[in-house]
Amino acid sequence: MTGFNRDEITMMRGYELGLELYKANHYSKAFALFQPLAKDGDVFSQAILAHMYNNGEGVSQSNETASYWYQKAAENGHVISQYNLGNQFRDGRGVKQNYHTAMEWYQKAAEQGLPEAQADIGRLYYFGHGIPRDYEKAFYWNKKAAERGLAEAQSNIGVMYSNGQGVEKDLLLAFQWFLKAAEQGSPMAMNQIGTMYLEGQGTEKNRQQAFRWLMKAAGSGMAQAQYHVGVCYLEGKVVSRDLREAFSWLQKSAYQGDGLAQYSLGLMYVNGMAVPSDKVEGYAWWVLAAESSEKARINAANLALNLSFFDRAKAKFRVKELQKFIGSKVN
Repeated sequence: MTGFNRDEITMMRGYELGLELYKANHYSKAFALFQPLAKDGDVFSQAILAHMYNNGEGVSQSNETASYWYQKAAENGHVISQYNLGNQFRDGRGVKQNYHTAMEWYQKAAEQGLPEAQADIGRLYYFGHGIPRDYEKAFYWNKKAAERGLAEAQSNIGVMYSNGQGVEKDLLLAFQWFLKAAEQGSPMAMNQIGTMYLEGQGTEKNRQQAFRWLMKAAGSGMAQAQYHVGVCYLEGKVVSRDLREAFSWLQKSAYQGDGLAQYSLGLMYVNGMAVPSDKVEGYAWWVLAAESSEKARINAANLALNLSFFDRAKAKFRVKELQKFIGSKVN
């Protein structure tokens, strides 16, 4: 005896066949199998049908219908669907945005041990989205997710130990949690580990380790790490000075919108470091950096006094041109 009746066996076989078709990218055929199963109450088919509507796989994309099927599966106890439904309510996709309802579904998924849901509860408490900000509860839920190995939560715990948010400040513990996340490939954590090695925070100073972790983070595309690597090459204190490498990394970071990198890149243009001196280009980068850097604002104002009307006009046009590309990554 299998313990299943004939209808249940038929349903399971239909789901398995649908899953094989889905994995083979035969989305329309898979959808045709999952839809009747979902309507008959099969929770796994309901969950994957929601996923297909969410991504427009084998059917026209529809946030509303995705939310409908997420809810069906969530009400039947499907943990991933509970979490996904929480995301729908948090972001207002296919349903009216409601942080309290999002929290309710995250809570259900978290109680089943889903670390992503635990971390998102922590995020809602940390930022106070739709609920009063509570760092202690944010720390509690992130810690639960971190202990289950979620890199994002481990990074969050590192941040909270670094800042003393919801827990007593402890740079040693911050370093340990950042390292756990970094070893899982978290760019933010790798950048933090690099800077902590650089500054001797929570660990002994180690320039070699600092540069290694910063390079890992920079290589993954993180703007802050790219800035730090650029400065390392520019100053020549951590690695041998290499102005071309400095320019390359600062440019990557600047185009992603990092204000400090934009300021440093402007400095290199103005002073002709690794590139021919170009005060118009340097001024343009300082104008962009001025939103986040007081030094850039002052330097831009002083440089403007020494630029001709024609050069200021060119710089103004260049700023508008650069703004179209800010946020993009430079290969």
